[in-house]
Amino acid sequence: MRNIFLFSDFFRIAKFLNKKEITLLSFSFVFSIVAIFLEMIGISIIPILILNFLEFEQSILNNIFFDYLKNIDLSVFLFLICSVFFLKAFLNYTHQIYDFSVTKKIRLNILNQIYQKNLKKNYLELSKTPSSNKLWLLTTARVFSTLLVTYLSLFKSFILMISISIFVVSTNFFYFSLFFIFFGICIFIYYFFLKRKIIEYGKKQLLADQQTKKIIHESFEGIKNVIIYNLFDYFLNNFKDKNRQSENFTQKGFIITQFPLNFVEFIAVCFLSFFIFTSIGQDIDQGNFIFSLGVVSIGSLRILAFFKLALNNYNSIKSKSFAIETTINELSYKIESKNPKNISGQHFVENKKLGSIIKIENLAFNYPGTSEEVININEFEFKDKTFYIIKGESGSGKSTLLDILMGVIQPKKGKIISRSKNLNVGYVSQECFVINDTLKKNIAFGINEDLIDEDKIINIIKSVKLYDRFFQKDLGLNTLIDANGSNLSIGQKQRLGIARSLYFDPEIFFLDEPTSSLDLENEKLIFNILYDLSKKIPVIMIMHKDISLENSKSLKIQNGNLINLN
Repeated sequence: MRNIFLFSDFFRIAKFLNKKEITLLSFSFVFSIVAIFLEMIGISIIPILILNFLEFEQSILNNIFFDYLKNIDLSVFLFLICSVFFLKAFLNYTHQIYDFSVTKKIRLNILNQIYQKNLKKNYLELSKTPSSNKLWLLTTARVFSTLLVTYLSLFKSFILMISISIFVVSTNFFYFSLFFIFFGICIFIYYFFLKRKIIEYGKKQLLADQQTKKIIHESFEGIKNVIIYNLFDYFLNNFKDKNRQSENFTQKGFIITQFPLNFVEFIAVCFLSFFIFTSIGQDIDQGNFIFSLGVVSIGSLRILAFFKLALNNYNSIKSKSFAIETTINELSYKIESKNPKNISGQHFVENKKLGSIIKIENLAFNYPGTSEEVININEFEFKDKTFYIIKGESGSGKSTLLDILMGVIQPKKGKIISRSKNLNVGYVSQECFVINDTLKKNIAFGINEDLIDEDKIINIIKSVKLYDRFFQKDLGLNTLIDANGSNLSIGQKQRLGIARSLYFDPEIFFLDEPTSSLDLENEKLIFNILYDLSKKIPVIMIMHKDISLENSKSLKIQNGNLINLN
């Protein structure tokens, strides 16, 4: 029963609100009390006006307020009516603005929490799902956030309906009580049997949307493969199929939820007609009849309006139950590290007197669900101002070692000792990640425009041999980089990645096969840049090719251990 009326869901959501947000929501219900009072006056004041005009009396609701209204001048009475309805309109408008402001703060807070928790999740966990899934989670969280307004509206509509119904019942207790009980039972039975279908269709619609986003992501990320292998029909058909599923489930839910909304007015009119018909045949005082009819007519219109609003809200919440569950699970996620900045974590130890830049002791790692240790290094030191090249077979653990040293993933055991626990790290992957923005925003990635040091970027661009490319042929720092860097060669993208790392003043530089896709000329250019850099800071580069470079130290990962080949 409690779940049908959504109290349990609301309290589960409320657990993620802070005290200030709960207090602000409480004030919203104070607004509702005043609104109820004005609704009662608004419903009763029109029938009283009619009675006064016809010079009839009523004995259903007699009190000082009604006695006063009977005796005031008509012009004053009309002014009072206009004033009441103006106050009611103004209060409702103010109430809505207040609710929007409060729920806006809550929405922003929830969306920020979801984004932060996903951004700071364990790297191995993050890498299991594509970026389209993260976008879907944030879209789902936004749906969840809007449901807070829906909950508020539902509860207020329910309170107002109950209050108005009690007022209407007071005009003819037996008849109207019987009707409301009968009507309530019908609605309860309808949703008791169909609420699971509403939840099911809502869940399937959200999951179909998730698959649609996944198809969009895969088709555009792999657009070259789509073109080369002529996969247009495959993705178009899948896109159409998932969209059709989403719309079909939306339609099924719509058919169920709209039925009571459209027939409730018909039932109310039948009830009102029956009330008038039965009342005419009885010996009822005309004043009482007119007053009852006025209260019932106006009250029924308000009840219908609030009832339709409440049903819409209820249907929306039930159909979005999966969004509630998904978002609550995300909000419940515990972030392991509050400051995952470069080299950090329980396995990283600071030793300011350390002679080398990094020292490894008894380091071991295995991927979740496997017992085989990919990394098993007893002891190794990386010296300062040295160019290291790590070789090894595919799958030997080269990239895994780099991820551990950079603090991206945590080892199973062991120590990584460094001179600073927050060592600044530079990193370049096999193919540099670029964004569809200006050159300077690509290099100063994640830095606000007004904080970017343009002179520093220009000096770095010169050092990585990109100055001529952007300052002689293009718009310099304001050159727009296309999506995925399609207006750059692979070699230029890799040098852009090096430039980005240098902008953040790294104390150690890691590269994961940065020249694997380059020709000999570009490969040599990259090696020269890295060699010059290794005179200032240590450079650790993974290479799959079996080559040796002058003035570098060659290492090899074999059976999880790091072997010195020099």
